[in-house]
Amino acid sequence: MPIYEYQCLGCGHNFEYLLRPTSPAPACPACQGAALEQQISLAATSSDGQRHANLMGAHKRAAAGRGEKQRAAHTESHHHFED
Repeated sequence: MPIYEYQCLGCGHNFEYLLRPTSPAPACPACQGAALEQQISLAATSSDGQRHANLMGAHKRAAAGRGEKQRAAHTESHHHFED
């Protein structure tokens, strides 16, 4: 389903609209105006290298979160025995 970007000519609000075969005509969500101008959008692309880099970044962030959680649990266990 294509997502189109519009600018309302009445109030200047920019918004995106998912266009389905059964969708009504788009209207401005801010002022409900129907005088709209469709904007030129860039296409989203992805390469194997970019997907791999994103996946590796996500793995690193998850590992960092796990490490911090394990350190906190370890510190808490030592604190518990000091009482």
